[in-house]
Amino acid sequence: MRDTASDPASDPVADPAAPASPSRTPGIVNLAAVTVIVAIVGAVALTSRQTPPPTIAEFAPQAIEQIEEALTQDAPAAQEGSTPGSTAPDPEATGDPGAGPSDQATEPGEVIERARVRSCVGDPPRQTEDPQSPPCVPFFDGDNGGATWQGVTADEIRIAWPNLNFFLPEDPVLMQLLVDHFNRRYEFYGRKIVLAEYPSTAFAEPNPSAMTADAVLVDEELQAFATIGYGVRDGAEYHYYDELARRGVVSAFAGLSALGTEQRFASTHPYQWSNGASLDTMFNLGADFICTTLQGTPPQAGTFAIPPATRSFGVIAVRSADGTIPPMALLTDQLAACGAGPTLSLEDDASNLQATNVMLQMQDAGVTTVLCMCGNLNHLRTNYFEAATNQGYFPEWLVLGYANQDLDNSFTAGNANPLQARNVFGITLHDRLLPRQQMPWYWALREGDPAFDRVGSIYYSLLGRYSHLLQVASGIQLAGPNLTPDTFAAGLQRATFPNPGAGGPPQYQAAFDYHTRHAARASAAMFWYAPEQAGAPDPSTPGTLCHLGGGTRYRVGQFPSEPQPFFQEPCIR
Repeated sequence: MRDTASDPASDPVADPAAPASPSRTPGIVNLAAVTVIVAIVGAVALTSRQTPPPTIAEFAPQAIEQIEEALTQDAPAAQEGSTPGSTAPDPEATGDPGAGPSDQATEPGEVIERARVRSCVGDPPRQTEDPQSPPCVPFFDGDNGGATWQGVTADEIRIAWPNLNFFLPEDPVLMQLLVDHFNRRYEFYGRKIVLAEYPSTAFAEPNPSAMTADAVLVDEELQAFATIGYGVRDGAEYHYYDELARRGVVSAFAGLSALGTEQRFASTHPYQWSNGASLDTMFNLGADFICTTLQGTPPQAGTFAIPPATRSFGVIAVRSADGTIPPMALLTDQLAACGAGPTLSLEDDASNLQATNVMLQMQDAGVTTVLCMCGNLNHLRTNYFEAATNQGYFPEWLVLGYANQDLDNSFTAGNANPLQARNVFGITLHDRLLPRQQMPWYWALREGDPAFDRVGSIYYSLLGRYSHLLQVASGIQLAGPNLTPDTFAAGLQRATFPNPGAGGPPQYQAAFDYHTRHAARASAAMFWYAPEQAGAPDPSTPGTLCHLGGGTRYRVGQFPSEPQPFFQEPCIR
């Protein structure tokens, strides 16, 4: 079943009330304290945060009219109420990195600044060749209102970039190429995105004080309108995003924090946005997958003295060093309701992991299939894998897409015991990872640098950063000239993304839909892990997800009830 749209009946509804943002005196940006990725010519006009705008109900109609006017100047927008992603696959979305926009013709006598005319792609029209790009705005010609919010002037939009270079390759030159793509191809109403870079120690032990301090820096020193993703800190990175929301700064990210439910996102409206899935959506998908596809069937991997007739599920929730733990009842209550248990549900403490004891309990309880909500991937692939191996326990390891447990490099031979890694399977929230030449982030880089062709771990870094910038760019474009957090939110939640061919070939991408929520995705694909086979991101490194149905995506209520060919060749990467 293709991922054609979200199911409003099964998705939490966002609270439309937008909390007021405090007005305060501006700080002066200390440019010497941070590295800014773009060379800024001349003095940058820094503005104070404006008086909080009216509520969505008061200003949205005007903002929407501005977007509609831009859309009708070239091609009609998708009609209100149409089903996102219900169109046939777009024949123009070829995936060819050389397939770029062409200049549009104008009506006789019409004078339009050539640099501000943009081609649309597909029918209904979207902004670029990326199938997850938003509805197209071909051009704008008028007064953008100047300084409409902190970090916004008549010429630029300041976006904070937490540089994770100590852990992942974060190349300022390549980041600027990505930014150039969005500045060139998207309609920002006379403005350009400017990155404000600062060093981040993400992936270190979560420290609420340090995360809050980074948020203060983004607000008071960088004076940013928004931030892109902060990195994973055992699921506790919400401290950073929550502090920014309190200060009226937008966050655009893709990861799943341990408390990242739609209810929590709605409570910080209009500031927190993810083009991933919310935590409760992940639990709903996971429960439906377990109850519909796995329950009552024998394990398809693992080693057992007596082959079990049916699966027995065990759940581990790891409490991060700051005390954060996911709300596991959102999952376990659904499993209990469908008769899937779990047989054993345990909590463990990341600051003092009892991996050996936990695995002994799982083995003694006859658990065949272990699910770990581990905010730190090493807790699973290092601590629990090794503890299980040491006691001769080789169960199935079930993954639901939490904390990047569903990437090609998650369980490679260099970081996970292959005797356990070969038993990993589950669902992935990510789009299928294709060879770089077929990925939108690669097309964007090749627009600016036709010679770009790097491989390796930089694939993941660029994929993540492109996805964050895509979300920021979509919200800015859909907001219209009067850019504020409220118009950013109204634009995203009103728009019907074209989503051509969502859930199937050639891209197997998730449908984007923010209509009733703050996280774009509501679907997942099924996979099993092959530690010996090369993956798409880096063919020189063994380890890959093998996708069932090529990567076909399912929403709640769509997972198949018939047995699935997990752990069976051929492996479809």
